[in-house]
Formats: sequence, C-alpha cells, structure tokens
Amino acid sequence: MAWQATVRREETDAYATALLSVSFPNRIPALQGMETMRVYPHGCTEQVTSAALTGVAVLEWGLANGMPGPRIAELRGTLAAAVARLVAMQRPDGGWGWFRSDPSAPSGNVYLTAYVLHALTELREADVFVPDGALQAASKHLLAARNPQGLWSGKGAFFWEASNEASDLALSAEIFRVLVA
Repeated sequence: MAWQATVRREETDAYATALLSVSFPNRIPALQGMETMRVYPHGCTEQVTSAALTGVAVLEWGLANGMPGPRIAELRGTLAAAVARLVAMQRPDGGWGWFRSDPSAPSGNVYLTAYVLHALTELREADVFVPDGALQAASKHLLAARNPQGLWSGKGAFFWEASNEASDLALSAEIFRVLVA
C-alpha cells in the first residue's frame, strides 16, 4: 500500500511540523499472536478459551477482509476443535476449573465458567457449532452460584485471592453481561 502526504508552510514560517499517526485494526495483534496461542504449553481451560477468542477475532477479520477460503476453513476447524476441547473439559456441575480434573477445586470456578461461556457464545455467533447442553449447563452453574443477594463472590474465583465488595461487584457485572449475551 502506498500513500502520499503534502505539507504546506508559509515562506515566513521558520519551520513546519507534520504529525503522522499510523494505527492498525484491532485484529492485527490477534493475527500475529494466533500461532503462539495455538501452542500454549499447559492446555488449561483459560489457555484454550483465550486461544478460541483470538481465533474468533481472526475469523471475523478474515471474513471481512477477504481471507482465502482454505484459511477460513482451517480456522473454522481449529475453532471447532477448541469447542470440542472446552466441552470435554466441562465438569459434571456445568462449570469449568483450570483443568477438568483438579482435586483442589472439585466444583467449577465461576470466573472461568463465565469466561468460557463468553467464548462459547462468541463462537456460536461466528457460526461455529456449540452444543446447547454446554451453554445451558454453564448458565445453570452460574445461576446456582449466586449468593443470597443474587450476586457472585470473588472468593476462590480468581487465581489470586480477591474477595471484597469491589471485586464481587465487578465479577457479578461480568457474569450478568455474559448471561444476557
């Protein structure tokens, strides 16, 4: 892509200033990070989910910008595999933990469950098949995890310990957003 700019100045001006600002679409970093995200080392729920969300961003960009059909098909296959992996990692209670089998956390983590539900919703909106049962079980898990005030607690929800009114309200707002999407 070529571009041209003309800077005009008056003869009496001692100098002229030109400001050039270049920005890339939000999807460019996703394109650059896609391969790295496909080979995350642990394969935990968060990494699979993050890679899937990156893949959705790349797919949306590719569809809007003429990405070749074979690359779109490959990307859809990768996203379908991510859905299969996430569904296989879903726990019997409908939630997700860092790993499918984690004796230190026998039930699903509300933060991770909301994150995965967000990703699965994005995947479905991108026309990637997501089983209804996985979405319904995750929603039920989240709704069952509310406290008596109808909100969610951050205690035990994050890999760092955060449990105060601000973190509870922030987590609750995010979960509400995911549930109504």
